[in-house]
Amino acid sequence: MKSLFFALFSGVCLNAQTVFQIRPDVITECSSNGLGRATILWNYSGTGPVQVRVGPAGVPMTGLQPPIGSGNTRDWVSDGLLFTLVDSSGHELARATARVKCSPFPDSIGAALLASSYFPLQVGNEWVYRIDSRTGTANYVTMRVAGVRIIGDQAWYSVLTGDNPQTAIETLYRVDAQGRIYQLDMNGREILWLDPTANPNPSAVIQILNGRGQPFRNALGNFPDTFAYVINQSLTREAGLFARGVGRINSSTDSLTGSSGGFVDGLDLVYARIGGNIRFATPTLSVSLSVESNNLDVSGGNVTNCAVPCYFVACGFAPGADPPGTYKPCFQARVRLENLPVQDSTTLDLDLIDAGERSVYHTSATVAAGQAQPDSILVRQLQLYTAPNQPVPPGAYRVQVKAKVSAAGDIVTAAIPVQVR
Repeated sequence: MKSLFFALFSGVCLNAQTVFQIRPDVITECSSNGLGRATILWNYSGTGPVQVRVGPAGVPMTGLQPPIGSGNTRDWVSDGLLFTLVDSSGHELARATARVKCSPFPDSIGAALLASSYFPLQVGNEWVYRIDSRTGTANYVTMRVAGVRIIGDQAWYSVLTGDNPQTAIETLYRVDAQGRIYQLDMNGREILWLDPTANPNPSAVIQILNGRGQPFRNALGNFPDTFAYVINQSLTREAGLFARGVGRINSSTDSLTGSSGGFVDGLDLVYARIGGNIRFATPTLSVSLSVESNNLDVSGGNVTNCAVPCYFVACGFAPGADPPGTYKPCFQARVRLENLPVQDSTTLDLDLIDAGERSVYHTSATVAAGQAQPDSILVRQLQLYTAPNQPVPPGAYRVQVKAKVSAAGDIVTAAIPVQVR
């Protein structure tokens, strides 16, 4: 993760009573391509509505908004990008220009990992693994360092496996000055569990294959120092990967017993919290929802009219056009999908729901497998009428989106309230 400094040229207020700012004044993190994100604040002394536009072409960032408000960007703010505040007629009220400069300060996470153990034992550390086995798939188990016990003048770290502290299995580990890790067995005997030194002891339970220092990358992140390992037992063989500063990344256990041999179970790390402030997590589908306004004045005609005008003299012969004076109020909703699984199809259902939990308008879309981008935006106009010139009744509504991934069956939802008056 790069760092950047994000500085604001003073907002130019064409109206002396208009406040238009980019916040915070300095952003210290940015995306890998050197772009930042910001919050745009405005306070216009007039009655409004107003709109925020971006760039010299004046691309709308928001719909028509109340005279006092704010809006958030994503990671697309570049150096010198112009933001303008305009009124409903497009007249410019204020402007502000952003500056983006990436800082030379390096990412500290990689250095922190390299300075740590291959199995970091610190109270509070936590790992969540997905388990696939012969008897089930996509089960999850949590391991955490729960505390320290003093046994024979040695500090042993209590590692609990299981989500329920009352039934979790406890294993005791300690680490010496050379980084070797010992385990206390059921009989109270100390066993050398892992020896990551330059000349590892062959009696260690975990046998390192092909040396240390191998870089590895997966959905969790980049790990500069890993090693492959094997644990050979009489009836099973476990193979996997450890990363310095994190611990076990994955493993797979096979049975070595004749016709019943083969795969037994496998672990894949999906989340880790190390040292209280370093976290790793596999990306999961997330949905965010925004609307051009959550205060929709239908009665006053102050929302977009989606009626189709007639552009021909003989309107009766033009199919699809609405008669003059037709009012079809509508408003824009934007759905942002992050970490969209490219290999699976995703179905989106977008509804306008009234206070009685009835859907008064529904639309859907499907992102086909192989055609999705990891981050996608869907824009739709939602109807605020039941028939031409018949707006929905005033009241409290909500816009709701449901995203369903076909292969996994996962459903992610988001909702935002709107008021129709």
